[in-house]
Amino acid sequence: MKAPAFHPIAIVGVLLIVCGIAALIHPRMVMPAQEREVQINDNKAIISTRRIVTFPVPFSIILIVAGVAQIFLVRRR
Repeated sequence: MKAPAFHPIAIVGVLLIVCGIAALIHPRMVMPAQEREVQINDNKAIISTRRIVTFPVPFSIILIVAGVAQIFLVRRR
């Protein structure tokens, strides 16, 4: 007997739910933004900056609801 295949939209729904839960658990994400070398006399200094992205709670909830809706609509067909 063949196992039922997952619908691609349902897989996207599961990924949205996982991303929403991850954004609720860890709302801040640090991304490297820029790295620059500065020469002062004979010395070199490396200056690196980071960008901090904060996901708001309503965004996380919208991701979870959208994922559940996609799975629900695929299962209804």
